[in-house]
Amino acid sequence: MQWVDQKVTAYKSVAKDREVEVTVNKMVSKEVEFKYTVNEMVTNPEKRTERYCEIVQEKVPYKYTVNEMVSTPEKRMVTVYDCVQVEKTFQKTVMEMVTVQEARQVCEMVKSERVEDYKWMENVVTPVKEKRTVTSYTCVPTQVEKTVQVCKRVPVAAEPCPTSDCAPAAGCATACAPAPRCFKSCGGCGTAVAACAYTTVIEEQKVVCTVMQQVAKTEEIEVTVNKCSQVEKTGKRTVCSYVPVTKEIMVNVSKCVPTVKTYKCMVTERVAKQQEVTVNVCKVVSKEMSGERIVCKQIEKTRDVMVNVSTCVAKEMTGKKTVWECVPTKQMVKQTYYVQEAYETTVKVAVPCAAPAPAPCATPACETAACASPAADCSTPCVASTGCGGKLFRCCGK
Repeated sequence: MQWVDQKVTAYKSVAKDREVEVTVNKMVSKEVEFKYTVNEMVTNPEKRTERYCEIVQEKVPYKYTVNEMVSTPEKRMVTVYDCVQVEKTFQKTVMEMVTVQEARQVCEMVKSERVEDYKWMENVVTPVKEKRTVTSYTCVPTQVEKTVQVCKRVPVAAEPCPTSDCAPAAGCATACAPAPRCFKSCGGCGTAVAACAYTTVIEEQKVVCTVMQQVAKTEEIEVTVNKCSQVEKTGKRTVCSYVPVTKEIMVNVSKCVPTVKTYKCMVTERVAKQQEVTVNVCKVVSKEMSGERIVCKQIEKTRDVMVNVSTCVAKEMTGKKTVWECVPTKQMVKQTYYVQEAYETTVKVAVPCAAPAPAPCATPACETAACASPAADCSTPCVASTGCGGKLFRCCGK
């Protein structure tokens, strides 16, 4: 198999726009009249008979009972207490502090010292020479040409004085010599001085100046570098330790001991005795009394009044309301559609490789005599055609 380029016709979808007519339903509003019924309140005055109650006050006699307090002196026997001072003896148990010596076991820490060997690491500084590359800068004077602006004062010609200003003064034989500017002295000719006016002009000039530039220079130098290395050392040191030692000591212990004590004191006692006294006794006595009170009574009466009676009356009215209708409308809209367009492109096609042709067979001599004349049922003579193997094929199946 081999791949060859072949031109083929392919198709692609291309989007196009077109305007089509479609039917769209639109909501259209319109006002229509309609009838509706409303209830109106109508108020009419009417005469009605109403019943009402009238309150009337009147005095009514009544009887009531009053409780009065009446005080009456009476003799009563009462118990009176007198305070008498009596000496009495009491016993009381109190707690007293007593100090007693007791033996106690205590633990003391005894300091013990011993010498032991130990090792430590010590930093030793060793100077080592190393080569380092350093960059140094040197200021080199360089001539630089640059353009600068220079201000100059340039003389310009002044306007000449008029000749009238140079007329000879009194006692002067000749006139003053004309000059750009004439000056006169009092009583004689002035000295003619050529006066100039000046203006400032800015010019650019090229000047050469010396500028110091830094030039880097790299060189290799030898420096001394201190390096730290750890060295193990051995020494001796004294180590202190504390060893617990138990011993017996005598200590003073304070204890509370109950002790019975007797003491005397004066006590005030209350002594009861009977005594006759006169007291006022209050008693409640009921007493009937008469009086008058005002009583309110309700008396039922009738009267004619005018009242407003409201009734509902149905009334037909006409109004307008907005109704929305769906109306079909035709309009042009833009629609996108796709068409297939043909285009030519080159693709790779697999083609089988051609097999080698076989060697041609030897063509034997045909029997031409057999095809000299057509067969009985053949309108044309036989066509001599030779195939492989020397076989003769005749027309019409012969």
